[in-house]
Parts: sequence; structure tokens; C-alpha cells
Amino acid sequence: MNSSRHHLRADPTDLLTGIAIVGVCLAFTFGAWLYGIGTVSRMGPGFFPFLAAVIGIVLGAAVLAGAFRKPAGPAPVVVYRPLLLISAAFVVFAASIDVLGLLPAAFLAVTIAALGDRRTRLWEAGTLALAMAAFVWLIFIVLLDLPIPAIGAF
Repeated sequence: MNSSRHHLRADPTDLLTGIAIVGVCLAFTFGAWLYGIGTVSRMGPGFFPFLAAVIGIVLGAAVLAGAFRKPAGPAPVVVYRPLLLISAAFVVFAASIDVLGLLPAAFLAVTIAALGDRRTRLWEAGTLALAMAAFVWLIFIVLLDLPIPAIGAF
């Protein structure tokens, strides 16, 4: 019996990236739908996020289709340190902004994220975090005058 098996070959990096983009954008379309889309002449609060998510789905599908045009390469090596520390930076920022205020939360988040790179020394991360906290203060507190406390009530 002469059966030929066709193996689906795709670039694993583009394949996973396309799946991730489409998945996240599908979640955003659902969230935007819950806010209410409205109509083109009377847009609801979810109209723009829904439209942006649909565009993201199209772009993710293009990345996914491109994965099948490339020759399959080796599976990428996942480097966990940056993934974990950058994710932790988001969590720390979200958990600390109400308690500590914008500047300490930004400082902590940037320091943690910068340490995701093994080559970054603590003083470099601290210097970058200090500069970013100052930039965040200038943009959000001074220029935009947002009602976010710069320093929280410890």
C-alpha cells in the first residue's frame, strides 16, 4: 500500500505568534462587545476597541498564514527570566499604584522589568527606573494633570 503522509510544516515562532495575536484579539473583541459597539454614526464605548481588535485578528491571521510559507525551523528556546520578570513588573505596578502612588509604582515596575535582562546591573536598572519615573511624573502629573497621586499614603 503506497500511502503518502503529508506533514504540516510551519515555522513554530510565527505559528505561536499568530495564534497568540488572534487569541488575545478575540478576547478583546468580546470585551469590547460587552461595552456596546453602537453604530458608525453613534459609536458606543466599545466601537474603537472592537475595531482595533478586528484589525489585530486580521494581522494575526496574516502572521499565521506566513508561518506556513516559511520552511519549518527548530522550535524556539523559551527564555523564562524576561518573561517572568516583565510579567511580574505589570503585576507589581497594578498592585502598588493605589497604595504607593504613581512614582514608586513606576520605579518598582521599571526596575523589575529591567532586571529581566541578565546583563543589566542593579544600579543601571535603578537609574533607568528613576529616569522613567521622572518622565512618567512629567507626562501624567504635570502635563496631563491626571488625578493620580504621585506618592501614595503609606
